[in-house]
Amino acid sequence: MKAEKLQSDLPVTTAVGSLRVEDSFYAEANLLRSQLEDALPARDHAGITPLTYIFSENRFQYLSASMDSVFPAECTRQLVETLADWADRELSTSHVSTPQVRVYVRGCRRSVLQDAVMLGWHYMLCLTRNEGSRKRDQVRMMILNRPDRHNRLIGACDLLHAELTFNRLIVHDTQHAYGIEPELSSMDPLLGTIILDGYLW
Repeated sequence: MKAEKLQSDLPVTTAVGSLRVEDSFYAEANLLRSQLEDALPARDHAGITPLTYIFSENRFQYLSASMDSVFPAECTRQLVETLADWADRELSTSHVSTPQVRVYVRGCRRSVLQDAVMLGWHYMLCLTRNEGSRKRDQVRMMILNRPDRHNRLIGACDLLHAELTFNRLIVHDTQHAYGIEPELSSMDPLLGTIILDGYLW
């Protein structure tokens, strides 16, 4: 394993092997965030939200909901089409899964793990508001080094930290393990780390 590479931030557009990072990805990101705030009115509705608690001991814990249960169908369709156009252009893929909403509040995190998906790409679109003195949350990825993503011979790997900033798209090979490291002190979902999560293939 190579020495750990720590980066406090990445350029607006980054392509490193089977890792892609795009800032200011979605033109309607502010609208998505506004709709999310309407769908998660915890302060006004006795804490009732569409979110479900997901837990696996020593692996991950977070709140989750299908995108369709949080956003209007038209917004889901437009985002999926934007992701599909980007993925076709950048990765030559033709399928996009409908995103799942992932929310990390105080006590939630994800250890560095590989998803149980063998082919394709994993994407994360961040809807977290990084305001005031709040520290930026991190995604930690174990990037496998090989000549191409279909070659199973692995010589070494790099560990990379990338910040989860608003409207940043992070895409990586599903063979890469990754973890979410929030900097959280609140149980309010709207103050948590919010990610739209899915797959491309």
